[in-house]
Amino acid sequence: MPRSSQSNFARKIRPYAILIAAAFIVLAKFGSSLKEEYFSTADSKPSTSSQTKHKGNYEIMENCQWVEDKGNDGDSFLVKHGKNDYTFRLYFVDAPEKYLSDRYEDQRKRVAQQGKYFGGLTSQQTVEVGLQAKSFTEEQLKGKSFTALTTWESVYGGERFYAFILLPGSTEEKPILLCEQLIENGLARIHTKGPGRKNDYGSGLMQPGDSKLKSGQQGQGKGRQKRLYKLEAQAKKSKVGAWGVK
Repeated sequence: MPRSSQSNFARKIRPYAILIAAAFIVLAKFGSSLKEEYFSTADSKPSTSSQTKHKGNYEIMENCQWVEDKGNDGDSFLVKHGKNDYTFRLYFVDAPEKYLSDRYEDQRKRVAQQGKYFGGLTSQQTVEVGLQAKSFTEEQLKGKSFTALTTWESVYGGERFYAFILLPGSTEEKPILLCEQLIENGLARIHTKGPGRKNDYGSGLMQPGDSKLKSGQQGQGKGRQKRLYKLEAQAKKSKVGAWGVK
């Protein structure tokens, strides 16, 4: 190629060469962070055993075991499934706190709200019910095999996950839900959220057949509100648990 032609060719490709070089510099500098942010292969869900089954959006974790932990209470507790441990928080219900503390913001305020729900219990009376709820849940689960249903919906972005807990003796036709047992025994209030709803304690329960539920979640959500309030009405009438303190 004549020298003049080579010079013209070089001038033409020079801008492209500069752009290509700049691109390589950018990739070399930020490539690792881009890979981590956009191409990460990390699973956002905890790893479960190969025995886990699925139904709709739920993972059905059979043969779970309750695990002793200082953080356990009536509606939140550590569970072992296979080789892994998870902390599950019950949908729909809120058991009273098991202690009073100034360490956490608004903890005493929360206890006061729980006591008010049950007809005006004192903070100490409310905590006593919370301890009863913790003992009840432990009694239902400790040393037994039970089933957890979860979509790995995180509680406030933390390391706890919302779940339904099916107690021993449950069948597909007649599930025995821990959340309902707590309400029936006057050991929790109907509060918190249901599956697929805004993660907000103030939102209360979903309405039956809520359109905001994702596919596969309708089965566990539809009609729960009506049943829970019916169980609560019976507990109040019979003055069991917190309803019998006053």
